Amino acid sequence: MAQSQQTVFDKRTHRRIQVVTPRLNYVYLASKFLEGRAPQEVAQEVLAHLEAAQQANRMLLGLEEFQKIAQNSLDDLDPATRQALHNALGDDLYASVRSTPLHTLPRETQETIIAELGRRALTVIYRQLLLGVIGELWVDYLTQMEALRVSIGLEAYAQRDPLVQYKSRASTLFQDLIQNMRLGVISRMFTYRPRQISVVQTTERSAVAEEQEPAQVSEGKEESASTQPIDQKKELQEKTGLASKKKRRRHR
Repeated sequence: MAQSQQTVFDKRTHRRIQVVTPRLNYVYLASKFLEGRAPQEVAQEVLAHLEAAQQANRMLLGLEEFQKIAQNSLDDLDPATRQALHNALGDDLYASVRSTPLHTLPRETQETIIAELGRRALTVIYRQLLLGVIGELWVDYLTQMEALRVSIGLEAYAQRDPLVQYKSRASTLFQDLIQNMRLGVISRMFTYRPRQISVVQTTERSAVAEEQEPAQVSEGKEESASTQPIDQKKELQEKTGLASKKKRRRHR
């Protein structure tokens, strides 16, 4: 949600302060729709709309993940995904479909799998979003605290105790940090899209990766072994060249 800043005069501290207030982009249209309605009713309707949007987003992400592994069975998936789908499907249903390709399963079972995959994908997205917002705002907070620490000594010229002013402003900055974190996460929850996300990995991919890793190591060893005689030969040539130069100098 968009925000606006307004400069007001604080009667208690006799100072100018910045007040951040949320605002609607279409304020007149919104006021027309909200006219005569109770605030609690509007809040419930907004929450219901956001929950429906979250559910649709979860199903969309789950469908995208399901299409990647539609040709595989549950036994081909990584252990974490198998455990999550096991909990979602139940013991009996999971045991009966674990070796069946996913695209041949009944529609209800596919929807359950899609919902679980979407939930895990959305959890990863929210984790990335939360860490990104916290990291960004935390850096800004540390920068502001450093600037405050450097400039707080000037409060003495205004006959104010620098220590008291430092504690007061530091507390205000920290409260603003917490509020901005909440607003940042909530405002980006329905618009944030990662570049690439994959919460499912098949055992075939992991096996191929394990096979490629020893091959790369062996190739590196062969290259080092092949280059070792060449390096030794160069060292011998350099030593013999230096020895011949010394002999020539002695004869002279």
